[in-house]
Amino acid sequence: MEHLVGLGLGKGLDEDVFQLCQCFVDTVQSNEHYLMFSGIPLDTINDKTKRFRDQGSFCDEIGDLVIKVCSDILKVPIFVITSINGCSYLPFIPEETIIGTTIYIAILLAVLAIMMVPC
Repeated sequence: MEHLVGLGLGKGLDEDVFQLCQCFVDTVQSNEHYLMFSGIPLDTINDKTKRFRDQGSFCDEIGDLVIKVCSDILKVPIFVITSINGCSYLPFIPEETIIGTTIYIAILLAVLAIMMVPC
């Protein structure tokens, strides 16, 4: 919990979503690994990531990084449960984890269901 408070989280849903978006932008813009992983030209990445600073904004190319970067920021593994044949889940594991909990995200009919489950 200390790590989350250090990130500015734990104030409420709307505040936490906004703050996590700010952390996301800061992390992507300051890490060449994410910049190269995104496949977005480096001269346009800052403009695309800045859209995440505004509530309700989303950029599809940058959106591909959201789960990986959030897993790294939060230091919590995130498993995306898919309905893709042959690929039932996609694991996103940060280099450092701080709790024995995994976030499971199920994508079913364009609905996201998020639940925390202890390992």
